Parts: sequence; structure tokens; C-alpha cells
Amino acid sequence: MARLARQAGRQVQVLRLVDAGARTELAERARAAYLAVGGQETIFEGDFPAADLVVDALFGIGLNRAPNGDAARLIAAIIDSGLPVLSLDVPSGVDARTGAVPGVAVRATITLQFILRHQGLYTADALEYIGGRRLAPLSLPGGSQRGIAPAACLWLPSRLPTQLAPRRANTHKGESGHVLCVGGNAGSGGAVMLAAESALRAGAGLVSVATQ
Repeated sequence: MARLARQAGRQVQVLRLVDAGARTELAERARAAYLAVGGQETIFEGDFPAADLVVDALFGIGLNRAPNGDAARLIAAIIDSGLPVLSLDVPSGVDARTGAVPGVAVRATITLQFILRHQGLYTADALEYIGGRRLAPLSLPGGSQRGIAPAACLWLPSRLPTQLAPRRANTHKGESGHVLCVGGNAGSGGAVMLAAESALRAGAGLVSVATQ
């Protein structure tokens, strides 16, 4: 991203962490390509440079822990800057698989996912951090995703009318599923009643509540 932005005539500053650890071969190749076009790096030591946009590419989709050390301090600096943020693949600090945010995390303005959508960006705490979602499928060879089973199915409101057939006029409630909602201590049944009502409104044929 930094190389392409520089080649497009943009002013680019790359912040690098001292404790980033060993880079992968692909990351080293990308870094070398950026430096080859005149790009420069600055080691983050607490000061955040002036900018118009932050591109967050600190962590990828494999992070499943809370950021610490210099990484956590850099994320905090991004947040404090108040600048618009474009996060690549996932906002740093967010678990792309579960949507958990175990520590400090970037709050993106836009999150650009690559190739496929990430399950965790549609659920849990991630929803407070992702901003707007965009997908760049990239130019992969045809059939490259064949045989890969999806981890989840994303249901969009626009698809529901085509996926859910209308019920017959004489449909029996037993043909539309039975939902059992369990919960609520004595005098605290509000949440389970809300869940039961939601199940009915969603189309369950029969809803039962087990509560004290």
C-alpha cells in the first residue's frame, strides 16, 4: 500500500515498531519494494507525525491476543490522533475470526477486507471498531477458492425474500420450528421474554420459555 501510494505521487510516512519481531518473507519483499522506490521508514518512539490519513496495517487477521508493548502504544497514538483510519483486512487489535477485542484496538473509519469477508467483522465487539466495510476480491485465478468450505453464512436483508419461501395459508405451527428460551432468575425475566418475542417475530412456529 505504501509503495503504491508513493508511486501515485502521495506523500507517505511509514512507522515501524522496534519490537515488531521477525518479518515473513513476503513482508520483507514488500518492504524492499517500498524502499526501492525511495520510500523511508521511521521508528515509532511515541511521537505521531502529522498526516491526513492513517493506513492501519499493523496486525493482520491472525491476531488473537491483546496488543502489548510498542504496538499497544502505537494503537493508542492512532486513536489519540483523531485522524480518519483505513484499516487493511482488520482493525489492529480486533480478532478477525471471533470479533473479540481483548485489549486496545484501532477504531477504523473504513475496513478494507481482501479476497474474502472475515467472520469476526460481522459480530461481537468488532462492530464498534470496523467503521464501514469494503471488500477487495483481488484478481485471483478462477477456481482458486474451490473446495474451501465457508466458516459462516452472511445473510443480508436484501437476500431474505429470495431465500425464505412464503408460508402456505394452512401452515401448522409445528412445521415452523420450536424454540426453547431458558433464562431469568426470579423477578428477572425481562431478557428471556425479549428473546422469546424476538423468536416469534423472526418466524418460529412455537416458542416456549423456561424461567423461574
